[in-house]
Amino acid sequence: MGPKKQAKAQSSSANQTQGELPDPQSEAEFDNDDNEDLEGDDVAQLWEQIRTLTRGRKDDQNILGRILAQVTALSAAQAQNPPQGTVLSVERDTPMSTNTQSGPPRYSKKQPDPQPLSNGIDPTFESWKLQIQGKFRVNADHFEDEEAKMFYLFNRTTGDAQKHLHSRYDDDSQTRFVSAKEMVQHLATIYVNPNKVRDAKYEYNRLMMKATQTFAEFQTQFLHLAGEAQIPIESLRLDLYDKLTTQLQEKLVVNLRTLDNYAELSATCLSLDTELRRIAARLDRQKRHKDSRTLAPAAPITQASPEKAKLVTAIAPKLSPLTYPQAPSEPPRYGDVRQSSPADSTITCFNCHKVGHFASSCLEPKRVDLKEIEEDLSEESGKEESGKEEP
Repeated sequence: MGPKKQAKAQSSSANQTQGELPDPQSEAEFDNDDNEDLEGDDVAQLWEQIRTLTRGRKDDQNILGRILAQVTALSAAQAQNPPQGTVLSVERDTPMSTNTQSGPPRYSKKQPDPQPLSNGIDPTFESWKLQIQGKFRVNADHFEDEEAKMFYLFNRTTGDAQKHLHSRYDDDSQTRFVSAKEMVQHLATIYVNPNKVRDAKYEYNRLMMKATQTFAEFQTQFLHLAGEAQIPIESLRLDLYDKLTTQLQEKLVVNLRTLDNYAELSATCLSLDTELRRIAARLDRQKRHKDSRTLAPAAPITQASPEKAKLVTAIAPKLSPLTYPQAPSEPPRYGDVRQSSPADSTITCFNCHKVGHFASSCLEPKRVDLKEIEEDLSEESGKEESGKEEP
């Protein structure tokens, strides 16, 4: 076999492998080349191989078609008559497609189930409604049809809420629900206050920030009531300023015109409130520290011994209060000459032993003769002992 024939044979075998039928034009060219390089029996062998491979591919396709038809028939039969002991899940977790050419389909990540609605208090109907709507929106590919959504929603109710749905969810009901949205609307007529907007507007108008509140706490309450009362967005800026504390208003009044939208005003209020509370806490710490330093601890009280108590008792009557010279009732006038009497040099003070004054007018601390006091105490104790010895 020549080089040209080998290239033609390789090209023909490659087409057979890919499932392509031989081209008549290429087949004629192949015959012409064979006349130059090959014998007639080699051409016949090659063509026989081509026919064999083509028949095998058609047989494989027929077998795959029969298998797919059998699988489809079995799946339909199991869906209509499921085996006993099996539970069909309303929400699909795994793919059920048998198409393996494009790969198995992937479902969205399953979200947690909302807490069942009972009496509209815990959880509230508004909260439960948002969770149900989010579940249907995020996991929409987990529910095959509307009936699956209705069954799931019915299972997410209990108590009084389920009783309200039971009469119209029953198959025998003449006014049976046709969608999950209709079921939610039916519960809304029971648990939603018809005067909700009006009540929210009343509370919104009365709302004022308290001195004990942080701005973050107040803003949460403010925005909640504004949303419930359906307050226009353009009114929120000035309404927020009017409801702030006077301390924050004083800090904002200068820059109020430059804060021309709600976002800038609320951000400034949050920053100011944080700084003011930080300064107040620092001043409070300084004040408490100063008060603790001024209040010195009281000196401990100790009990005197009996001997010292007797000594103090004996000294106390003999001590007289100190006397100080009193200021004149009227200040001296100009030209008024007052002469004090000369001190008497013959008088000697018994207290300080200086001449010129008596002991009663002495300005020095009073002195007590301890010897005399001890003698007096010894005499008194002697009398007491002699009195006890007498019969």
